[in-house]
Amino acid sequence: MGNSAAQAVNILSLPIISRLFSPGELGMLSMFVEALAFVSIVISLRVEHVVMLPRKDREAFELFAFVFSFGILSCILFTVLVVIFALLGIIPSDYRLWALFLPVTAFLMVVSLAVQQLSQRSANFRLSGISEAVNRFSNSLFSIVAGAFGAPGIVLGIAVAVGSFFKSLMFMSYFRELSANLLRASLIGLRRIKRQGVQKLLGSLIFSHGMLAVTSFLPLWFISMRWGNDYVGYFSLVLTTLALPTRLLGTAVGQVFYQRASSTFSTKKPFCDLFISNAKLLFLIAVPGFSIVFFFGPFLYPFVFGQEWGIAGQVAQYYVFAAALSFLSVPFDRSGLIVNAWWYGPGWHLGRLVTTIAVIYFIDLYNATFFDFLFWLTIQASTMYVIDALATYLFSRRTRPFPSKLFV
Repeated sequence: MGNSAAQAVNILSLPIISRLFSPGELGMLSMFVEALAFVSIVISLRVEHVVMLPRKDREAFELFAFVFSFGILSCILFTVLVVIFALLGIIPSDYRLWALFLPVTAFLMVVSLAVQQLSQRSANFRLSGISEAVNRFSNSLFSIVAGAFGAPGIVLGIAVAVGSFFKSLMFMSYFRELSANLLRASLIGLRRIKRQGVQKLLGSLIFSHGMLAVTSFLPLWFISMRWGNDYVGYFSLVLTTLALPTRLLGTAVGQVFYQRASSTFSTKKPFCDLFISNAKLLFLIAVPGFSIVFFFGPFLYPFVFGQEWGIAGQVAQYYVFAAALSFLSVPFDRSGLIVNAWWYGPGWHLGRLVTTIAVIYFIDLYNATFFDFLFWLTIQASTMYVIDALATYLFSRRTRPFPSKLFV
């Protein structure tokens, strides 16, 4: 899965959070994060993902300023729309509070990523790592304190915004240079996007991330419809815990890889050696780490998170294979951006979306069990991650970018 509670909850605080909130509330958090994926696409147009690409720092800053300025304007518009939809009864009452926090949370998330990317251009990876730690700590502290006082599950969604806000504070020097004229900064950013020639890349990201959000949401929706929100919670807890290696190590490896691979490729050299060396490192970590989950998951999950999470241990035994392959491929998923393979992302995500729908269709058709669904979903996701890793290897062998047109 791409977006889930795994992106919103600090794994170190989960043993406490799992005892303060029910499986159903964690399931609701997963739904909230999937909705965030949709909103953040429109709020930033995915520009935060290309801040690293310009050669000059000033050009990169203009892209960051666009994310900030356009994001504020979009956030205001989305908030107004949410209020209108709530008053008209389009949004069910149970979801109104969650929906109200969507725009500002999405804005804080994309801005924190954009300013982090801007900082990484100077190879300041130490500050980047500290900011991620601050994000997780503030998120967890807010969730735990609120949960200890009996707060409802919505605080888990608010905690996502709190974590992103404090992460952004670590890069305050960049914010001091921003213009107060939001419209002007947005227009300057649009011109920079055009001059940089990244329109197709952004279109690729928007399309790809949109399909990723749908692909991630569909299994949660299907589980909720067939087996209830508690099972969504079990599945979400597994995604959260199995994403730990990717979030803590894989993300760090991916950030350094993206910066160094971009630099290498800009000199018309392949970055395959860099890819292979990083992949070997991740493989050596993945084999023992994920093997422990496979053999001892049914005992570990109830012990760590409480007896009501026992089913999550069984879920982990199934999905651990897909999680391991994700750990090996996701850190390199921006290789297509480096070589201007703007068509690859949409193609891969379309394939994953179609195959996810196929799994859901046949499971529903034959009225299969929850664990039958997990088995085939794991097979489907694992196959797509293997394809992604092979594509990264092929991209890493190139010395020139792909042409802007698919057929030349």
